[in-house]
Amino acid sequence: FSGVAVYSSAEGEPLWGVRFTEGEATHDLFFGDGYDGEESEDVSIRMGVNVCLQTRMTITDMGGGMWYIDTNDDGYPDLVVAPDVVVVGRRKPSSSGGGDAGTGGSPNPPIPPFGGGGTGGGSTNPIETNPDPMDESEETFIITVSANPPMGGSVGGGGTYREGFGAQISATAKSGYKFVSWSGSESRPSPTFYIEAIYEDMSFVANFRPCYAEGKANPMAVMKIGGTPGQGVAGGRFGANRIGGRTHKGMDLAAPIGTPVYAMSPGQVTRIVTEQPNRMDNKYPAGYSGDKDDGGNRIRIKSRVNGKDIEVSYMHLQQGGVGLSVGSHILQGQLIGYVGVSGNSYPDNPVLHVQMNNYGNYNGSFNPEPYFYATFNSSGTNTNPCN
Repeated sequence: FSGVAVYSSAEGEPLWGVRFTEGEATHDLFFGDGYDGEESEDVSIRMGVNVCLQTRMTITDMGGGMWYIDTNDDGYPDLVVAPDVVVVGRRKPSSSGGGDAGTGGSPNPPIPPFGGGGTGGGSTNPIETNPDPMDESEETFIITVSANPPMGGSVGGGGTYREGFGAQISATAKSGYKFVSWSGSESRPSPTFYIEAIYEDMSFVANFRPCYAEGKANPMAVMKIGGTPGQGVAGGRFGANRIGGRTHKGMDLAAPIGTPVYAMSPGQVTRIVTEQPNRMDNKYPAGYSGDKDDGGNRIRIKSRVNGKDIEVSYMHLQQGGVGLSVGSHILQGQLIGYVGVSGNSYPDNPVLHVQMNNYGNYNGSFNPEPYFYATFNSSGTNTNPCN
C-alpha cells in the first residue's frame, strides 16, 4: 500500500479516507459525513498519518462496494468500508446491541482510532481532534510513553484514547543507541507495536542502550579515542608508551564531563571508588586525604564474556557515583557513572579509561578494543554506528 491519508472536504465537514495501491491502480476509499459518493475533486489532504498501522496491512475487496481492512494481519477486519457503513477501530459490543464489524451488530459511529489532545513522554497524538464531538459520558484512558535513558531515543503514541479503540506505540533509537525492549504495563520486544483495544490507563517505557552485539558493546553512545599531546590518537590506545616509561593498560575514550557511562556486559561489582573530587586544576583540594589513585573514581565489574571470566574497569568518573557498591549486580547497558576528571585525567581532555583483565589477575591487562562494538578509523572516530 502507498500509505494512509486523512482528508477533509471543501465544506469542512468530517471526511476520512484511505489511499492504497493494488498493482499500478490507486484506490481512494472515502467515508464520513462529508462524502457524497461523487468524484473527489473537492477533497483536499488535511494531514498525513498512519492509522492503525504496524508493518503490514491487508485490504480485501468483498464486492458490492465493501472493503475489509486488516491492519495487524490477524485475519480480523479492523476497518470496514461499505456504502452505508463505516467502522474504524475495534470496539467492544455496546449495550444497544452493537458489535464489532462483521458480527452482525450495529456498527459504532465513525470515530478515528486515536483520541486527541494528549501527550506522553514528549510525544504528540497523530490526530489533533476527532471529526465528531466526544460525548461527555464516553470513557477515556491515558497512555504514557517515555524513554530510558531519555537521550536514548524518541517515543510516540502516548495520549488520551477513547475506550475500546486501538493505539500504535513506537520508539526510535537515536544515533549511538539501540532499542532493547518495552517495559511497563506490557513487555514488548519490537520498537513498534499495536494495542488493539484500550480499556485502562497504561504506561510504557522504551529501553535503549549504547550499541551492542554478542560479545561486544559500547560503554558510551558516542565513541571516539581520546588522544594525548604529542602522540595523538595512538596515545589513547592500549599499549601506548606513557610518561615515565609506563605502558597504557587500557583505552581512553574522549567524552565531555558528565557523559553517561554504561556497563558493557552484565556482572557484579568487585571494586568501586566514588570519593575523589574532580581535579579541575589538576590538584586535590587542601586537606583531602582520601583515595588518590591515578584511576580516579572507578568501578570494576566481574563479567563472563565469550566464555571467559574477566573484569572491566571504568575510570576517571565523577564523584558520588550512582548508588552502586561492591556486590551490586549489574545488567548490560546499566548506568554505572558519569565521565569526570578524577585521578590523572585533565579538564581540557576528559576521557573514560576502559581497562580489561582476566579475573583474579588485575596486572594482566589486555586490549579492550575487540570488545567494543565500535570500529575506529585512523582519526579515532567510530565508523560502526548500530542504527
